[in-house]
Amino acid sequence: MKAKSRLQLRHINRLSAPHQGEKELQTSKSNIIIKYVRQMPTLLISLPFYVVIYYIFIKIRPDTISHFIIPNTYLPLQIPLFIANFFCLSFIFLNSRRGFLGSLIIALTLFLKLQGVLTISVFIFYFLSIFIFESIATVIDRK
Repeated sequence: MKAKSRLQLRHINRLSAPHQGEKELQTSKSNIIIKYVRQMPTLLISLPFYVVIYYIFIKIRPDTISHFIIPNTYLPLQIPLFIANFFCLSFIFLNSRRGFLGSLIIALTLFLKLQGVLTISVFIFYFLSIFIFESIATVIDRK
């Protein structure tokens, strides 16, 4: 009687079989695509607001909206811009907090520029403060 070997020899075709790391990479890519597809309505919500912004730039004279409710704020431009950027950046980052902070940076920069008080030091100060807030919030979320 012939003795059976306990060792199982596995024949692996290294040319056609992907490595474990390659499989994980392929599944992570497909997971990211699935996440973006699921968030597509968020991007579609931003499109009408960008159309409103386009209409404001093309059809409306700036002096007619410059003093709407609050002097020199261009509020009819600021509000749709903030909302459109919020939804678009939320789609890009797949994170509504980062979308909100990104749209806040854009809106605050435009507001300060329209008020005539934007300097590089003011921009750096509020950009770094929002960046620090986001970093702390991210660390807290990971715990």
